[in-house]
Amino acid sequence: MSNGMEMTFLDDTTLLFGDGGAVRGSLDARDGYVQTLDSNPDIANLIDDVQGGSVWSILDQKARRTQ
Repeated sequence: MSNGMEMTFLDDTTLLFGDGGAVRGSLDARDGYVQTLDSNPDIANLIDDVQGGSVWSILDQKARRTQ
């Protein structure tokens, strides 16, 4: 793409695009070359803990996230 982003079709209906490193990292994760978040038991447990709960994000007047 002209703005430095790359893209690839993952299948007939799915398009992946982003900067080159992000695209390559995503493809490596899909293909099993790197560990994904859901294959890390510590992270998977954290995801399970919050998956059914509410997640809040508050932005101030300058649209900065605060907690």
